[in-house]
Amino acid sequence: MTYIIYKNIKENEFIEIKSRLDLIEKISSLLMKTHGFDLSERYYNDVLALDYVHEDNNFGGNIGITYDEEESGSEKKVFKFYVLKAYDTSTQRFYKREMLPKLYSLKEVEKEFVSLFETCISIYNAWGKEDLTEFIDLLPAGLA
Repeated sequence: MTYIIYKNIKENEFIEIKSRLDLIEKISSLLMKTHGFDLSERYYNDVLALDYVHEDNNFGGNIGITYDEEESGSEKKVFKFYVLKAYDTSTQRFYKREMLPKLYSLKEVEKEFVSLFETCISIYNAWGKEDLTEFIDLLPAGLA
């Protein structure tokens, strides 16, 4: 039996969607790797999502696609693409996050995922430190 965290997806639907996302992942991982993003496998088996992580000396971030449970129903299953970029100071993490403005059906994702990931990469690369204006306070070392 598969562990399902979504309220509006049955086990057979989860397995089918996950297998279709796995096919997308085989291609998108190659694309994302060329831009310095690696697939995060943190919760990979439990979620209908592909999350790619990037870290360098200046920034960290994520680009991905995730199932939108709030906007999906029993007949309509939709996904959203997102971009997150951040950097840390000694006391704060500055970041910016954005969703692409449209929700996509799985068929649309299967047709357009390369261009959608490329759009997300362009957004990520366009953001500099001056664009990352939201922030959270970081705990001092040793208290985390």
